[in-house]
Amino acid sequence: MKNVTGQMADKIAKIMFALGDAAEPNRDSCHLLLSALNILTVECMDRAKRLASKFNSKTVRLEHFLFACRKQVPLMNRLIYCISVRKQTVQLQKCLDLMDDDDIPVILNTSHKNKVSGWSHKIAQWLAPGYEDDYVEEVLQKGKAIRREIKAAKRTENFTTTEYDEFSYARTKSFLPIKHKDSWLFGKWLRHIGFNSFWKTLSRAEMEAVSIFAFEIVAAIMDIALEVRETNVASGQFENTDKIQPDDMKEAIRRYLNYFMETIFNSVILLNVAVVSLEKLMTRDRLQALKAARSGEDDSCDVTVDVDGNRFMEEFFEQVEEIRGSIDLIANNVEEVKKKHSAILSNPVNDPKTKDELEELMASIKKTANKVRNKLKVIEQQLEQDESTEGSTADLRIRKTQHSTLSRKFVEVMTDYNKTQTDYRERCKGRIQRQLDIAGKQVDSEQLEEMIESGNPAIFTQGIITDTQQAKQTLADIEARHNDIIKLESSIRELHDMFMDMAMLVESQGEMIDRIEYNVEHAKDYVDRAVSDTKKAVQYQSKARRKKVCIFVAVIVLIGIIAIIIAVSLAIALMMIQCDLIYVIIYADHERVMNSNDDSYEEELKHIGLVCASFEQYSARFVRTCANEYVRLAKLYGLERLKKAKTNEHFKKLRQCVEINSRFLRMICISARNLFDDFERDPIMSANLLAKVPEYLAEKLDIILRQSARDWSAAGVEERKACYGHVIAELESRYPVEGRSEIQVLVPGAGMGRLVWEIAQRGFFSQGNEYSYYMLFGSNFMLNRCVVREQYSIYPWLSQWHQSVVPEDEIVAVQVPDIDPRLPSNGGKMSMVAGDFLQVYDTANSWDSVCTVFFIDTTANVINYVERIYDILKPGGCWLNFGPLLYHFSEKGPFASIELPYDILRENEQLDVPASYAQHPGAVASYQYIEYSILYILPYYF
Repeated sequence: MKNVTGQMADKIAKIMFALGDAAEPNRDSCHLLLSALNILTVECMDRAKRLASKFNSKTVRLEHFLFACRKQVPLMNRLIYCISVRKQTVQLQKCLDLMDDDDIPVILNTSHKNKVSGWSHKIAQWLAPGYEDDYVEEVLQKGKAIRREIKAAKRTENFTTTEYDEFSYARTKSFLPIKHKDSWLFGKWLRHIGFNSFWKTLSRAEMEAVSIFAFEIVAAIMDIALEVRETNVASGQFENTDKIQPDDMKEAIRRYLNYFMETIFNSVILLNVAVVSLEKLMTRDRLQALKAARSGEDDSCDVTVDVDGNRFMEEFFEQVEEIRGSIDLIANNVEEVKKKHSAILSNPVNDPKTKDELEELMASIKKTANKVRNKLKVIEQQLEQDESTEGSTADLRIRKTQHSTLSRKFVEVMTDYNKTQTDYRERCKGRIQRQLDIAGKQVDSEQLEEMIESGNPAIFTQGIITDTQQAKQTLADIEARHNDIIKLESSIRELHDMFMDMAMLVESQGEMIDRIEYNVEHAKDYVDRAVSDTKKAVQYQSKARRKKVCIFVAVIVLIGIIAIIIAVSLAIALMMIQCDLIYVIIYADHERVMNSNDDSYEEELKHIGLVCASFEQYSARFVRTCANEYVRLAKLYGLERLKKAKTNEHFKKLRQCVEINSRFLRMICISARNLFDDFERDPIMSANLLAKVPEYLAEKLDIILRQSARDWSAAGVEERKACYGHVIAELESRYPVEGRSEIQVLVPGAGMGRLVWEIAQRGFFSQGNEYSYYMLFGSNFMLNRCVVREQYSIYPWLSQWHQSVVPEDEIVAVQVPDIDPRLPSNGGKMSMVAGDFLQVYDTANSWDSVCTVFFIDTTANVINYVERIYDILKPGGCWLNFGPLLYHFSEKGPFASIELPYDILRENEQLDVPASYAQHPGAVASYQYIEYSILYILPYYF
């Protein structure tokens, strides 16, 4: 069983892959990123806890956490957008009215109030456009795009409302407590890093804030790490690999900390802790912990607690309370020492009374600290002795936990005292330096340090002019400061020895804490097993009652299914009334797949999963292709020559265009989720995104982009006129406007659905048929998700760089769709059926017309298509075909296609119609087909 750190490392690995890393990220890089996340989360939560304590609040609320993050502007924007804080506005305003930075001022002056009110006004501006439903609805009705600004460490991108919602869902689904398991893991990690009380009091909104905070840290560091990796690979320092190496991750963490430290209070301490944590992570031997986790042996020993009334461990807890009181006394004395230091340094004349009081406080701290240290050592020795004689018992674990807590608290108090003494020494040293300068003796920092280390106060009298009373007074002050520094150094040495003892004491508690955590995890398994056994016993004793319950539940489920069917039917009827153009995709082969064996069903899901994974991996695949191309060019021409040719700038532009295409394709994949309502589980959600997508599937994404430009952009108007225009014109000439809604037109091989839509716009009932999931996803997005003309920009010719005259021809943008798909259809209707044409359409005499464009040459045996078209046409129906004479399977062995003599079937034809197919207008090489535009009136020939 993995510990919390291992489970969180697995979660971090999945997030790293989703943000651009390899399918199996480097484990050391994952642990480095987790360590940085630990440090930054602890820092922010500590600040929130300090704010809560200043307001005498027992729990950390959302306004405390938001205020602690207020100086990080990009992160603050994300938190405010993703969390509804309208109910917490009053508490947040109260917090702002009393708070300025991290201190509570005695009296709020005018500048404080202006600063607080200005920041409160900013929050009101951020909240208003994001959460006023009427405002959002009004903007959507006018067709305007709502922009949300996302600022990461390097780039700025703009999104429309739909894009931003889908982006937010993809970026936050890894940490948000949507499922109980995810919430349990993230909460357990919070407890692991030392925030037990914080986790227990978190509401859902506060949990969302903490999870989004953690994810944004990971995303920002990953953006920097990807940039560092690309720079290292391009410069030739490292080999070309998809994985982010530990050196890349450490450099990214260092850059992020440099940015992050400008917005926090104790930046120096955070940087030191980060460096130490990263070094320990790379050098610490975790062999024993890994062996223990791998073995997963169950501890079958039962532990009992002997509680003797109210006297259970009473003496031990009295001793604990005594030690805790001594630690609190030391903390209070440290605060008094700070005040005495300030008084001494602010007084130009030495006050013997103040110095005596300071010495008494220091002696008291030393005496109390030695007393606490000895008591803790005695407790530790007693615990070791009891463990060796009695073994692991419940009271022993309780005592160990109390001992560990007291040791940590004692170390924190003494650390504060040590820092206070060190700061006072440096300030005294600076004062001596200034007094020596006034007295006429110029010494540098090293000379002054040697004079202090010599331990002879008389050395300060050498070369000092003592003619006046002021000089003599200055000399006395210097000697007094020197004596103070000597005493401080002695105290610091004693503190150092004490810290060494306490460090060994704290380090010895690590193994005990690991054992406690291991036992707690196994306790949950025992409880779950007991619950399962109890349920089985109840089931065995009440079989008759269980049958009654099952029958009752079945009846309730049946009633619910009937109610759902009725509700769906009513909803569809309402939709038919509101919109006269209906676009529905029917998965015709679903019943066949569900009724077949389980292997076919799983293969279908697997194929859909690979299709979805190819959408997710478009950006990574294209970036790898660009990187390989760049490396080959660098080897051939050299880096300097490439820089002069502005190749780097061109590849940067290509990367930006690839990101735009990737977002467009990802939105197509997400919008296709409603196509699989009839499946037992969602193929998109169950797709293994870590799967390796075959190259032939990945290349189909370029076809989707080019087909989108051909069917749904102004750039494809000429191609559509050349092919669709002839078919539509023939249909309009054969059927008058009156009664077209009764004419049923079938379009096999519908592709992106433009021809089906155009026919429906003329008043016909049109139905498209498509076999490819790529085309089905694309047509569904264009017809069901696009609501504004030229809503999206794509770059369809990025992969055709070998046919470009100039590099700029590759990055030509195309806006889609060129027309609003929701326009009225003049009484026409349309639908789309997914499946193989020969398997789906087998009902005779059911269609008035069949229109095929670039379709009949897609099969090896064209006779099958012709026979099926003949069967499904009504008597007197017509078949309109537009396509090339070159068959796809011509002269290919046993799969060679059969090319019919069409003069047997044709009634009307038009030869030599030039047409192109998804061609770049600026390409060097292009293909132009000489087409047959033929009208077939099928007689009873076969």
